[in-house]
This record gives sequence, structure tokens and C-alpha cells, in this order.
Amino acid sequence: MTDSIPNLWPNDIGNSTLRAPVVILREQAKFLGTYTNKLVMGCIQSVPPKNNQFSYTFCLIAPILNQYQFPLFTISHDIDFYPLKVFPRFEELFQIFNSDDDIGTHVEVYSEPEFIDLLIKLFSSPETRRVIHALMAQSQPS
Repeated sequence: MTDSIPNLWPNDIGNSTLRAPVVILREQAKFLGTYTNKLVMGCIQSVPPKNNQFSYTFCLIAPILNQYQFPLFTISHDIDFYPLKVFPRFEELFQIFNSDDDIGTHVEVYSEPEFIDLLIKLFSSPETRRVIHALMAQSQPS
């Protein structure tokens, strides 16, 4: 007679309301292509996890320019998502975030609303707009 091992997992283990930061980035990448008529699109590049850290880079891509990619920022977090570190490409962005402790390296956010607020500032910054407009200008059909 063989005793079977019962299922020990709780019934609701598959139910989750968590939203990973990378999912937010993927959605924003889709929106960018819509706003620029696909002249400039967003792309998320992932780095294999190392030391329990997940890292993703948000790139701007100009498909007409041989898929030219411009890395805008990188995020890094552990399995719990927050605190999340954001490494912006432009030093000027640190002034926007008023982050004296993190100047020159990264900005830390501690929740999804803080992350979204930071993305709003990052996406609407003069530096980001300048790069997007330059890529769009070079991607115009002749």
C-alpha cells in the first residue's frame, strides 16, 4: 500500500496583485511607440540575475536607424522589488530628483507610486525629450 503525499500548497498561491517594475517599463515602452508613430520605440533589456539582483535597462530604439539603441536608465532590485535603484544616464536628472545622497550613482524609490512618479519626471525631462526628438528627426522619411 502506497500513501500518497497530499498537496501542501495553499489554494490561493497563484493569486497575486503584485506588479513588477519591469512590467511597468514594458507598458511604457509600448506607449512611446504610439506617441512617436514608431519612429522611436522603447525596449527593455534584461541582465541575468546576479547576487539576487534583477536589472533592466530601458532603451530608446530608432528602427529606421539600423535599430539604434540609446540606454536611458537602468533599474535594479531584489526579489521584493522595493527599494528599487534607478540609474539614470544623465547627471542632470539627479537635480530633478533632489537626491543629494545619491548624486552620481542612483536614485532609490521605496514603492510603486514613487517609481511611477520618478518615471514621469524622467520621461518628461529635457534630456529625454532632446534625445527622442533627435532620433525622430533623423528617422523622418525623405
